[in-house]
Amino acid sequence: MPLDALVASARARAMAEKRPVLVSSTERVAALDPLLLLETLVRDSKFNGLAEHVAAGMMYWARPDEGFTLAGLGAVATLTAEGPDRFDSIDRSWMEIINGSLANKDASERLPGPVLRGGFAFENEGPQSDRWRDFPRAHLIVPRIQITIADGKCWSTVSWMVAADGQTDVDVETLLELRDAVLKAGDVLAHQERALADRAGARDGRSRDAHPGDYSCRPRVIHR
Repeated sequence: MPLDALVASARARAMAEKRPVLVSSTERVAALDPLLLLETLVRDSKFNGLAEHVAAGMMYWARPDEGFTLAGLGAVATLTAEGPDRFDSIDRSWMEIINGSLANKDASERLPGPVLRGGFAFENEGPQSDRWRDFPRAHLIVPRIQITIADGKCWSTVSWMVAADGQTDVDVETLLELRDAVLKAGDVLAHQERALADRAGARDGRSRDAHPGDYSCRPRVIHR
């Protein structure tokens, strides 16, 4: 569905049903390293205009043995809950958001969509360390910008909310410009990794094609 048609459909649904509607747009993108990209965006957030999105939330999830990675920046929705009902409460809230949401469709390919990621406390109540004292017992976000790696392909998903009066929570064109800036940063990092691999291969007397560091669309896990 073209973007303008997607926006119009979301506004019509939100106003007809008198409730917010989650909208997302997904497209295939060039190979990038999601974890390195997140680290770089956070490091430079004071200068790249992303400080607000960094503060809203970030997430990273990888299953390297399956070649699957999710990375998210910002939050189009934040769900929190307390008490023994926190799991069901979050589930109900997420179902309210995702049911009736709209996304661009591609009949020839199944596209990744927005996800809900976060965490729950093991105990309903009890002492908390200083690190977790300001966190609720359940805290999850729907990323504003999401990068998905699956089946050797990379995808970007941007999401926004349309209120019951038809107004979007963010200017869509501005959001797309932000996505493009994030992807450009990922492309720059990919080129830098290729250059490092080339130099390392040259020092070792190996060609880039034979160098194991040759960049591909793959998850990368850093242990601290």
